[in-house]
Amino acid sequence: MTKLYLIHPEFNFNKINKKSILLTETNTDIVDAEYHTSLGDLSPNELLKIINKFDSVEFVNKGFENDALLQKETEQFINFLRTIKPTTGLVSNEPLSFTDHPLVNLASSDPVLWVFGCSHSHGVGLTDKQDTYGRILANELSLELRLITKPGSSLHWSLRHLINAPIKKSDIVIWQLTSPLRLSYFNGKHVEEIALSQSKNRHLIEVYNNFQCYFMHFSLINIGVQCVKQTGAKFILTSVDATDYQLQLEYSKYNEYYFANGFGVDLGTDNMHFGPLSHKNLAFSLLNRIQSTDV
Repeated sequence: MTKLYLIHPEFNFNKINKKSILLTETNTDIVDAEYHTSLGDLSPNELLKIINKFDSVEFVNKGFENDALLQKETEQFINFLRTIKPTTGLVSNEPLSFTDHPLVNLASSDPVLWVFGCSHSHGVGLTDKQDTYGRILANELSLELRLITKPGSSLHWSLRHLINAPIKKSDIVIWQLTSPLRLSYFNGKHVEEIALSQSKNRHLIEVYNNFQCYFMHFSLINIGVQCVKQTGAKFILTSVDATDYQLQLEYSKYNEYYFANGFGVDLGTDNMHFGPLSHKNLAFSLLNRIQSTDV
């Protein structure tokens, strides 16, 4: 049996395992024995070339106290190795986080009204004393509200939250569609919500032309609709902005789509987003839709 221990490069592993052989070359003849090495002695690519010569791998979490970066890199590497062969001693890494809204993972045994969307659903332009259409609708339905919204967010953002939310059959879901010309962009450190019409990144504008944006937009809608259908929850897909006719034609191919025509009668404090009367009109329009049809 051959076994490999992954250690910190400055940790003297022979103090706890006198028989283990330090491995620093990939051309070493591997015999039936125990070996130890580190990401300081061999690179990940070098280790992958010889990893099949070992029956198992173990991570030794000693000596990393003041070297968090190397510890993280070693843990990530051995977590990857577990997809190849038996590993022990690893600290399982959490998957990348695709949500950032604090309420999205909050489950409830009681029926919930979920509202996903951007600034229009968030209530930008309303004062603290004025309710969003989501709040008014939740009150009318006597349901707890989960307002999963973010001003300036894209459909990418709301979809990631929609498919990760603990939606159940007794819930009602309102998914407010946003502009196809918005996207989530990972800049290498964190995710940004970008409006392409305001972006100065020429590369983004060249790659994400209107045709590509519209294709992605409808692809995301299709994914979201199918996911919510699987929950059995009542579901309304809607666009509260002044959506152009061609977009509405495509949206209307989904039975869940509802456009509350003429609900916008006033503007909020920013003179851009809808005001309190519009939110009230939209809430009761959606309420009528929910009560009169099997959404």
